[in-house]
Amino acid sequence: MKPYTHLLIHELREHERLTARQISQRLGIPLRTVQRHLAQGRQPAAAPRKPRESILEPYKARAEALRREGLTGAQTLARLREAGYRGSRTILMDHLRQVRPAAREAFLTLKFDPGQMAQVDFAECGLVRVGNIRRKLYAFVMTLGYSRRVFVKFIMRMDMAHFLSCQREAWEYYGGAPREVMVDNCKVAVLRHPGGIHGAPQLNPRYADFAAYYGFTVKPCTVRRPNEKGAVERSVGYLRTSFLNGLGTGEMSLAAVNEAARRWQEEVADQRRLRDGRGAPLGLFPAEAAALRPLPPLPYDCSVRSAVVSTVQCRVSFEGNRYSTPPSCAGVRLELAALPETIRLLRDGEVVAEHARCYERGRDIVAYAHERELLRRRKKSTRAMTAERFLALCPQAEAYLAELRRRRLDADVQLARIMALTTVHGDAAVAEAVKESMDAEAYGPEYVTNLLAWRLQLVPEPSPLHLPGREDILELEIRQPDLDIYSQGIEP
Repeated sequence: MKPYTHLLIHELREHERLTARQISQRLGIPLRTVQRHLAQGRQPAAAPRKPRESILEPYKARAEALRREGLTGAQTLARLREAGYRGSRTILMDHLRQVRPAAREAFLTLKFDPGQMAQVDFAECGLVRVGNIRRKLYAFVMTLGYSRRVFVKFIMRMDMAHFLSCQREAWEYYGGAPREVMVDNCKVAVLRHPGGIHGAPQLNPRYADFAAYYGFTVKPCTVRRPNEKGAVERSVGYLRTSFLNGLGTGEMSLAAVNEAARRWQEEVADQRRLRDGRGAPLGLFPAEAAALRPLPPLPYDCSVRSAVVSTVQCRVSFEGNRYSTPPSCAGVRLELAALPETIRLLRDGEVVAEHARCYERGRDIVAYAHERELLRRRKKSTRAMTAERFLALCPQAEAYLAELRRRRLDADVQLARIMALTTVHGDAAVAEAVKESMDAEAYGPEYVTNLLAWRLQLVPEPSPLHLPGREDILELEIRQPDLDIYSQGIEP
């Protein structure tokens, strides 16, 4: 009988107080059946299942023997398939784990002396807003071995310039460098790591030079053994759970994320209690700071350099953006030095331009000084063309221009005003006015303008043309011309 019927029988008995016979009549089932269900209780006892032999049962002994011989689970499965096993891989692996549980690797608890070791690592941390776009965000994390003090710097790229600059900033933040630095096998640090006894790891030459400058030894981890730098691995996990969880970096700028990270670093990470019971990292740091190596007087140049060519528009391209150069560098081969926050352009080892590094795409980054020099050169070119046109007006123009520049501080502006008159009066009329003003020792556009206006007044305006008929010819009246106009301006 269905479980629903069993429960219905008990519901009728408990809530409606029906007898077994009444329940039998209402449900239309035999009385003995109702009595049997009432005797079982509200929850019917499950019928015992007949145990079924596993499909692996005939092959268990063979599987255990193969495992003892050192074969892997995949190899054991292949051998059993050849013997006729048709079961799944999961059943076999579950049985092998019960027979021989997987051994968990044991690790030593590493202890470091003050100033001995620092561990570094990169971590991908979602997205960050850069202008109108969002880009991947990475974190550079360093942990000191003794005090477990953490340094965090969020960056946009995991290249050599960022790798070196972040470490240099960490040394300056700590006030010194440790004797050893443990890194994984990223290409900015290690070019090749054969592993085992096959030879020493091959360091990146640039990173080896950086290590020699600050006096520390590089300790690469064994291939696929990140547990060797467990301190910084735990710091990365702590950064994700304590700082990044719920922060929402996708709507923040890089500067805002780094500012928040520095506060978290000083107010939370430095104050946390270590598991070994030694206290907080900030309390342990004075002993480590005293053991760190002193920094060189000058910081290491962490820039990554490449050759670029400035276009005739005074621009160089880098990572999808264009940076301006001085007009004197148009078409010249330059050297670009890239740093996480700045872009420098050098010519023969001398810095000719410096810009803030842009991580957007398609931007035109222009220095005001470069544009100002271009505009000044353009103005000079326009002034030269204006002077050349003026000198071509008449033989006296050269002497006129020299005297104009001697008398007027804004001679170029006054000359442009004189040449503007040629668009209305023509070159010949302006040339005659310049001659007359020079004879009168009057230098300036206002004098030339007055002479041109006076000449216009001397010419009477022509009357409208009228063609009379024959009968009108006899009625024509000829007026006597006024000759006084010719005597004006003539001194007796």
